[in-house]
Amino acid sequence: MDGYIDTYGHPYFKVKVFGVSEKLAKEFDALLDTGFSGFLSLPLSAAIPLGLILRGTANFELADGSIEETITCIGFIRINGEMKRGLISISKGMDILLGIEFLRIFGKKLTIDIKNNIIKFE
Repeated sequence: MDGYIDTYGHPYFKVKVFGVSEKLAKEFDALLDTGFSGFLSLPLSAAIPLGLILRGTANFELADGSIEETITCIGFIRINGEMKRGLISISKGMDILLGIEFLRIFGKKLTIDIKNNIIKFE
């Protein structure tokens, strides 16, 4: 599955996200953030319509060193026909982020070639 690199050099993938029913799935352009240890981070406004399954709360350290307490939910990501379940954090920000846990759960090889604007998840 190929992603894309935006004009600022940031790697993105299109993913479908849902909770209790795939009928509630929405497609998002998600930034791959290797500094984020989690599976997926969504803003509250994007998460509410997806039917995610409430799990609890967790604390995450942000890039600026501050700690943010977030709601966590169980949800699913479908990418290129493959679906996996993971823990989704609901953030106060507006970014949709894929993290290291996403890469681990899907178990694919990630290639980023900034020079040629190529990003592959295979």
